[in-house]
Amino acid sequence: MEKSTDIQLDVLMNRLNQLRSHIEHENDLMNHRLSWLWTLQGLLFAGVGLAPVQGDKFISLLLCVVGFVSCISIGYILHI
Repeated sequence: MEKSTDIQLDVLMNRLNQLRSHIEHENDLMNHRLSWLWTLQGLLFAGVGLAPVQGDKFISLLLCVVGFVSCISIGYILHI
């Protein structure tokens, strides 16, 4: 009887460790995606800041659209 309980406990511990591993993996994926989002947004913000100096309105609009689309796609991926 005691051996059966030990086996069940081992199985439960293995499942809990697998679940913990999956949760950690998902957290890592979210962290990487958000890091890329903030990097892209920083570059786009700098581009929008520099584009009016050159006098090109099309580049400013294009950078704004790319920034908006990237936010929407990351939000969709993260299910926010």
